[in-house]
Amino acid sequence: MINGTIGQTGFIPHPTNHIEALNNGGGAPSMMMMVLAGQRKIPSTICITADTGSEEDCLLNTGERVTMTQFYNDVIEPLGIELGIKTYYVRGLDKNKKPLPSIMDKLRDGIIPGVPTYGSKGGQLKQGCTQKWKVRPIRQTLRKLEAKTARSALGLTMDEVERVRQHNDVKWHWVWWPLIELGLYRAGINETLEKMSIPYMIASQCDNCPHKNGPRWERTSQEKLQELAMIEAGLGGTQFFTPLRIPLLEAVPKMINKEQLTLPFCESGYCMT
Repeated sequence: MINGTIGQTGFIPHPTNHIEALNNGGGAPSMMMMVLAGQRKIPSTICITADTGSEEDCLLNTGERVTMTQFYNDVIEPLGIELGIKTYYVRGLDKNKKPLPSIMDKLRDGIIPGVPTYGSKGGQLKQGCTQKWKVRPIRQTLRKLEAKTARSALGLTMDEVERVRQHNDVKWHWVWWPLIELGLYRAGINETLEKMSIPYMIASQCDNCPHKNGPRWERTSQEKLQELAMIEAGLGGTQFFTPLRIPLLEAVPKMINKEQLTLPFCESGYCMT
């Protein structure tokens, strides 16, 4: 990673003070937004993929497993070149302008960096990972491109309108949901991308995300489950990656077998798209 970013052009100032961007998490909705931007059906001129460092076990619709870095290099960046969209792959920077360590590396060190794990005595930790590893690098990128104002397209679909939330913490940057405005559902999006031979992640999320439901845990590789179980065990038996609050390798079969109700997705439209 060079200066917190990998991209086809580096940080070349945008020609206008307002930037229309799309946030690409690698899932079908994000890839559909790239197609629509290339067709000029939505006004986004750049595509930003935030690197959390915790997407090492991504299952594609082709059956292949890749890391987010591989997916960006092999799919997102080449598609951006084909469609005429500048692409950026970015890690958030700290106050000293150095790239943040990955979420997974922090967890491996026994630190819970804003991940909303479930406590052994009930309750759930406050979520801060999205802000640091998703929102922050996107806004830092927009500022480096000299945006005075910016709007980001988020890949929520008609299947998940309940996740729509406007983020009003800063005046210069706001979000919108073009796939919902166009009335698109995931099933139709998947079909369109497959006809176009554009790969996509079946489920876009951090490997360790406590918002994963049974189907998402079922798609996790055994190797990654074993690693996450070891990380969870290292948290001292006080924090867990599932609401069952039992060791991960015991919890996942119960969630897959629907003994645990489906969890609500993370409210943030920046994740799981």
